[in-house]
Amino acid sequence: MHIRKLAFCLAKGTDQEWTIESFDLETGMLIVGKNASGKSSTLNLIRRLAALIKGGALEPDRDGTWDVEFQNTDAASKYRDFKYQVHYARSQVLTEKLTVDTQVVLERSSDGTGSLLSTVSGQQQKFQVPEPLIAVAAKRDLLQHPYFESLHKWANSLRYYPFGTDMGKQVYGVKVPAGSPVDTSDWMNFIGVFSLGYREFNDKFKQLIISKMNKMGYDLEDIGFHPIKPQDSHPFMIQDPVFAIGVKERDLACWTMQQVMSQGMFRALALIIHLSYAELSGQPSCILLDDVGEGLDYDRSSNMIQLLLEVAAKDQVQILMATNDRFVMNAVPLEHWAIIDRKGSRCKLRTYKNSTQIFEDFKLTGLANFDLLRAGTFE
Repeated sequence: MHIRKLAFCLAKGTDQEWTIESFDLETGMLIVGKNASGKSSTLNLIRRLAALIKGGALEPDRDGTWDVEFQNTDAASKYRDFKYQVHYARSQVLTEKLTVDTQVVLERSSDGTGSLLSTVSGQQQKFQVPEPLIAVAAKRDLLQHPYFESLHKWANSLRYYPFGTDMGKQVYGVKVPAGSPVDTSDWMNFIGVFSLGYREFNDKFKQLIISKMNKMGYDLEDIGFHPIKPQDSHPFMIQDPVFAIGVKERDLACWTMQQVMSQGMFRALALIIHLSYAELSGQPSCILLDDVGEGLDYDRSSNMIQLLLEVAAKDQVQILMATNDRFVMNAVPLEHWAIIDRKGSRCKLRTYKNSTQIFEDFKLTGLANFDLLRAGTFE
């Protein structure tokens, strides 16, 4: 499941209004813009949408309107096109509507009443849910309403990685009882994800990580856990053995442990661990990457972007990235760009599809991609 089109408005008509005009999204897309233009906010909107579908709480004392279109990429599902609209205010859903393949299957009003298509009877059924609840979550039913499952699969498998942070560099591991669940959506839990991936896929998992790191320009030949002294990793006394991730670089005799890795190398490694598990397990349908490329040199930044775009094209995973990094911008073809053009509280995302002439004219200048953003003129 991929987001095909997105529009959002928060606090319409007030001094807090923030609007994103409807725009088309690609399988692999880079969101760029000047500082404070709304790049990270756009990614966070998508995270909030996923939380909403899963039954998360609405924002108190705010109102918002979503208008989203999805395209289902799951060949096993008979449902292809989804259009979801919801308007809420002060923790109450005012309207909600879901259209699947041109048929309205869900429609509800502000008092929680509505109608919902049953695939068993083929008829619309009346229902009522409490006003604060999202119907696609509250009325989830595999038998009666199986079309909800594609939305829930998308929401539950969405992954978010803030590349500009330390990506969990100060997090270490201890042994836990066998069978303890690993939250693969936790971007800081790279140790748990690595352990889970190795248990499920053995050396295939390790070799995939090494291969991807090699493509980025890190010449690795091995990766694994190593015990470290508690005083080196934690300010408190820990009785259990403490483990860290280490990598063996081909041109070094010693192992390079996570605590001494450069921040750029560690960010890349943590991300690759998550992506490798996602690829082998077939979990995510959407990956959000904020501040992508931060801390990497030009070659490694470019290599990582190429790898990400290949993953998006090959594995049917939608990868949406945001950056201020000129290396990344110059490495991503303009066909994958979305430029946030903000005027006051309204944001228009200029893409190759809705602003073709602007992009085509710029290509004729021969300048680097970054110069298109720096020019700042899109009319």
